Amino acid sequence: MSIPKEATPSVNIPYYIVSVVYPGADPATIEEQAVNKLEQRFKSISLIKKVTSTSASNMGIISLEFYPTKSDINATNDIKAAIDQVYPTLPSDVKVPSLKKVDISDTPIYTFSVAAHYPPAVIYDKVRALEDKIKSVPGVGEVTVIGKPIQEIKINFDADKIAALDLDISMIVGMLK
Repeated sequence: MSIPKEATPSVNIPYYIVSVVYPGADPATIEEQAVNKLEQRFKSISLIKKVTSTSASNMGIISLEFYPTKSDINATNDIKAAIDQVYPTLPSDVKVPSLKKVDISDTPIYTFSVAAHYPPAVIYDKVRALEDKIKSVPGVGEVTVIGKPIQEIKINFDADKIAALDLDISMIVGMLK
């Protein structure tokens, strides 16, 4: 039922994962406005072998594979430098991308998704309660919940009515804030 840590050999795998969180963004938006920009910069890093990505609601994942001759320290530094260079050009709602080196001994044992015919916020609250229960199980090292729904309101302005009332769009936006 359990494998002691010593039974997992130490294997250096030249893979890194960059996670990009963009609350409220649909997959196409996060790919176009964040993931593609990061991917392009990552492709210029020396000794990079492969760059792949996946975009979903609120988040994008970029996988980076290096040739084995690239040291871990250099790969990490190069990825961080690329993130630092691209991040200021991303939309202001995008969170600072996170970097994680793939480590066999840190691989999730169990991954699952939750779906139901309830509003996303209700599902998220239920999953957070489940997270606490899972964390209390002996031997569980980490539990990560992703996909928190972000509530937003979209307002479409009628330019003709705004002009007819002799209003300025920035004044209206200021009043809404």
